[in-house]
Amino acid sequence: MIQVRKTEKAFSPYAKQEVLDLGEEVFALKRIGEGDSVYFVVNLNSEKTTVNAGVHGTDLLSGEPVDGILKLGPYEFVWIKE
Repeated sequence: MIQVRKTEKAFSPYAKQEVLDLGEEVFALKRIGEGDSVYFVVNLNSEKTTVNAGVHGTDLLSGEPVDGILKLGPYEFVWIKE
C-alpha cells in the first residue's frame, strides 16, 4: 500500500482533492496530481454495499478493472486510478 502511494502523483500532499457525493453509505474523494486522478471510496457501514461510482479505471490495490459499479464489503475501501 505504501509503495502505491509513493508512485501515484495524486497522493502528493500538494494534490488537489474534492469530496464526492456518492450517497450516505460511503465517503469518496477524487485526488488530482499532475494530470493523474485517483478516486478513494470507503464503505462506512458494517454491511456490504453497492454504489455507482461512475468511475472506470483500475483498482490500485488489486489490479482489477473497475466498470463504475463498486461492491464493497463492510468498511472496505478502494483506490481507483482513472
